[in-house]
Amino acid sequence: MGGCFSVSLSCDQAVNQVSQCLCVKQSYIHNLEDNLSALETTMEDLKARRDDLSRRVDREENKGLRRLAQVQVWLTRVETIESQVKDLFSFRKTELQRLCLCVFCSKSLKLSYLYGKRVFMTLREVESLKSDGVFEVVSEQAQASEVLERAIRQSLVEKQC
Repeated sequence: MGGCFSVSLSCDQAVNQVSQCLCVKQSYIHNLEDNLSALETTMEDLKARRDDLSRRVDREENKGLRRLAQVQVWLTRVETIESQVKDLFSFRKTELQRLCLCVFCSKSLKLSYLYGKRVFMTLREVESLKSDGVFEVVSEQAQASEVLERAIRQSLVEKQC
């Protein structure tokens, strides 16, 4: 006397999704020190690229050329991300002190997760900016200003002669 039907539920997909989500969240915390170090190094490289580009643009502008808009946008983005990185680094010591159990856990899991995620996302953005910061051309001919031609009064010219 067996059952007429059986119900089979597969939990594999749900378990996989939950475990992947937990692994990603845990990796933000577990890799925090490495990500901070990578962010510091990549940011130094980005600043060097920005400084080189700024000097190059200044040289071109001294020749009477005008910087391209895309160069200005990139320089502005670097300035913005630089302030975000400074903000992240201001909390670095506090966040690293929260970690325990050889960086596998945190005293405040939610705060460490959010900080770790911000560090990771900022690192990706800095890497993207760094790769976008290669410009073959940084300036273009400035448009000549329109010059108005004025007639000289004849009476002034005649009196001087």
